[in-house]
Amino acid sequence: PEQMDPSSTHSAELSIMLLKQKEKELEAAEREEIELLAAQSMLEKSVKEGPAPIFNVAEAERSEGTDNTRIRVQPEEKEKSHSKNDTEEYTPYYGQADLSASPPLEVEKPLDQVRDIWARLGDQVEISFGNRGWVFLGLRDSRELKGLIFMGSKDLGGKVIFHFRSEDYGVYLLEFQLQDNRTATVKNESVRLSVVTLEEFDSRLASAAIEMPNKGEGESFLLAEKLYGLGQYEAALKEYISGYREGVPLVNDRIASIYLQSGEYQAAAKFYEKNRLSGGELGEKAVIGLVRSYLALEDSIKLLELLDKFLGLEYLSIEEDLMHIIHYEIEHGEPALTYELLTEYVSQFPGGVFLDEVYFLFGQLFEGESTYRDLERSREYYLRVYEEFPISDFSEEARERVKYLERYFFYIR
Repeated sequence: PEQMDPSSTHSAELSIMLLKQKEKELEAAEREEIELLAAQSMLEKSVKEGPAPIFNVAEAERSEGTDNTRIRVQPEEKEKSHSKNDTEEYTPYYGQADLSASPPLEVEKPLDQVRDIWARLGDQVEISFGNRGWVFLGLRDSRELKGLIFMGSKDLGGKVIFHFRSEDYGVYLLEFQLQDNRTATVKNESVRLSVVTLEEFDSRLASAAIEMPNKGEGESFLLAEKLYGLGQYEAALKEYISGYREGVPLVNDRIASIYLQSGEYQAAAKFYEKNRLSGGELGEKAVIGLVRSYLALEDSIKLLELLDKFLGLEYLSIEEDLMHIIHYEIEHGEPALTYELLTEYVSQFPGGVFLDEVYFLFGQLFEGESTYRDLERSREYYLRVYEEFPISDFSEEARERVKYLERYFFYIR
């Protein structure tokens, strides 16, 4: 037989290798195309099945432990630590208490759990958030809002309130989102709304009175809770007082909230003081309620005594109340305390909704006639306002202050 040319043999082997390499490249390209199509499909599905909103009538929140007149559910896992930036509902300013016609029942809950709300058929439900920027995304597992009617939202004193009406029985998982364009941050929160029969609603309400020492006090408490839930605060107050006994934090909180709402700040402070040393959310609500009462009464001494405890709260947001204290101290000419509180705000809320105003107030503090006068630092803070927050209400004024300082103190001609 003829002997094969070695060069032709090498050429054939090379062709086979190139062919195999081409096949592998084609297979890899096909896999990439399949993965890309799968990713696009998942993205489209997640967009279609986006989250949903809610409103609030009888709000029973989950929490660990047991307390006199509250509904409690033991969580399966140990309660996790909470951040001060985990915001919950709170009253927008010291002159008012949060008396939305909804939750006759409030319970402490870990902030990492879904908030639970109970309502009856036909109830108008309110869901409120303590900051601007919250939007209602929809129901978690449905593109349509069946069984609920979304009636809109409104901004009330910096607090966003969403309104719904329950049209059918069921459990609705509503999704909300906080969108802060200035800081490019997003926060999600879920609310589980259970629309139940009148009997079940009343039974949940009644369970709060189980530990009342006698039938008369329990009936008085139930009536007071129903009146409170309907927004009949004056009538509810009479019932709370008629069946009052010491050692029931929920009743103290209700009475104090009504007094604060009506402008009776001394009386509000008296009942908030009874809860000040309580643990959990009611204890923190008492501290915030005392701060609002003392601000209204202009009691600087008691406000100062309470300040450390207020700044150390863990569950409820203090952001807006802290701003009210800062304004109070500025009005009363306390630059040292003003400086400490502004610094505390930046430390606790580095992406806070009032950060532009805080920078502006820093600028004013360093520009003013005090031991803190420092025109260089004043200009720096004014610059930060209009450079970092160009659409802020304080931006234009900050720009004018920079021009003034540069003209008369820095670049004098």
